[in-house]
Amino acid sequence: MKYTLKTLSAGLLAVVAFSVAAQAQVQSDGGEAANAFLSAQVAREALQAQERQQPLSVVAEPLKKYQAKLLEIKLPEKNPEAILDALRELTEYNLVFATGIHNYQNSKSSRGNMAYELCKQIKAPSPVGWNDYRGYPLEEIFDRYVPDNHGIEEIATLEYLVKMFPWHDGTELDLVKYAPQSFEKPFHELLGQVEKMKTKDAKKIAHLLAGLATAYNELYAKEPFGAINFKNALFDIPIRTGWDRTTTVNGLFIKYGLIEWSEAYEVRKVEDLKKMYDLSKAEAEELHQYLLRRNEK
Repeated sequence: MKYTLKTLSAGLLAVVAFSVAAQAQVQSDGGEAANAFLSAQVAREALQAQERQQPLSVVAEPLKKYQAKLLEIKLPEKNPEAILDALRELTEYNLVFATGIHNYQNSKSSRGNMAYELCKQIKAPSPVGWNDYRGYPLEEIFDRYVPDNHGIEEIATLEYLVKMFPWHDGTELDLVKYAPQSFEKPFHELLGQVEKMKTKDAKKIAHLLAGLATAYNELYAKEPFGAINFKNALFDIPIRTGWDRTTTVNGLFIKYGLIEWSEAYEVRKVEDLKKMYDLSKAEAEELHQYLLRRNEK
């Protein structure tokens, strides 16, 4: 899977600090997208360029346009195109988010700090036309109203970066190499398949989750503390999928293994898991067992 950030507009270039047109390409294969995209070279060039330009805090125009368009939307569920049109305004900030993520790990630049603060401002709740009582954070806009397979590269990149910010930079994926191969293999298989999958295949994803759950349960039986540490470190890392969205391992477990009620979740029964996803009894039992203790810290 290949991701490309297109050239930023001249107005943003003057402030974000890329004195020449900036373009970053990512080749994703088995979970390497984050490492490639947020490479030290890309982040270093961005930070160095920022030092030569104005503060990032004055870059408000794309955010204002986004917020103005949100205020015009009355029925977001029925008007995904209007949501996507509003989000296009924020794609101007894609490389700012990349810089902000790097800066969280390497706070050495005053203007890098400004990038970080701007990213927080962009993610914060914005007023919307369909709710007079509260604003909607950017992540909630993505999770509630952005359709799968929308086909807009820049918006898919924006969602990925927004969900990476502030503390993910992709290097967390390296932790899995310290896990037993019996755990590392199904983990990378899940990530690799989801990254390549162009349309969500519920049965295939459930089988992959069952395989990872089995590996986790086996590790938990031998080293519960180690298993929990790997889960806490790895299962919330954003994964850019082939259907133009960003998810996590935990998010997939919730979607395919749980029933959501208004204030809580219910674990699907073994028989339900078998029937819904054509799992074997053993697969369904392993998946069910993991889900029952998914929140253990």
